[in-house]
Amino acid sequence: GSITISGTTYSTGDSLSYTEEIKDTSPTFKLGAVIDETHRVYLRYQDFEEDSSGGKITTLNYEYMFGEDNDKYRPYLGVHAGHGKIEDDYVSGSGLVYGAQAGIIVPIAKGFEFEAGIAYITSNIEYKGTWPTLNGSYEFINDGTPFTATNAVIQDSGDFDKAVSMSMGINYKF
Repeated sequence: GSITISGTTYSTGDSLSYTEEIKDTSPTFKLGAVIDETHRVYLRYQDFEEDSSGGKITTLNYEYMFGEDNDKYRPYLGVHAGHGKIEDDYVSGSGLVYGAQAGIIVPIAKGFEFEAGIAYITSNIEYKGTWPTLNGSYEFINDGTPFTATNAVIQDSGDFDKAVSMSMGINYKF
């Protein structure tokens, strides 16, 4: 089989490289405990998706919080590690995810806090799979580039190198 992209034809045995970027606004769920005034731990679950690609990340997080409970705002720094899974219609893979995060907490009422943060995530996740035989005209999901295929069977593989996750939310402490 063969695939033609922008006038270049790729045949059996040829390889093609691409980068996919997923931008998602899915909710993230956290459940944890404040150990004392400066330390907290929690589980974090994120389920993200765009078009037919997506994944799930579950991490155990530790954070050191600066300042005191009654301060107007409290910055924090932390680390996390856990499990991630990447999948779409034809490929899948799972593995270790880990990284660091930073943010700020602003008390807004008794028991309620506003939190904004950013996390850097890296992993060892490798994914692979086989698409069904393609015939006809198509567009790449990630950038809309058109291509034509004739009896093409695509062996897809790659890795999830890194991600940056920004978050904002309301915490309830009971």
